[in-house]
Amino acid sequence: MRPALCLALLMLATACSRVPEAESAEGDGARNGGWPTIAPLGAILDAADDPGRAPAAEAELTARAAALRARAAAIRQAAP
Repeated sequence: MRPALCLALLMLATACSRVPEAESAEGDGARNGGWPTIAPLGAILDAADDPGRAPAAEAELTARAAALRARAAAIRQAAP
């Protein structure tokens, strides 16, 4: 019971503290940037269903998969 009480008090004390590094990390752009623009869902779904996009997306994914496989092979060879 006593260790649990100590842990609870420690967590309570740290939860109330302010961490200046974390507060200053977001920067003025994030603090004063405003809200993001909300796009209609229909336009997003229509763009996803565009059949002309499929070949380009497939080529991008194939190239990315090849790069990741090459990176994995290099890591395997470098490992002792």
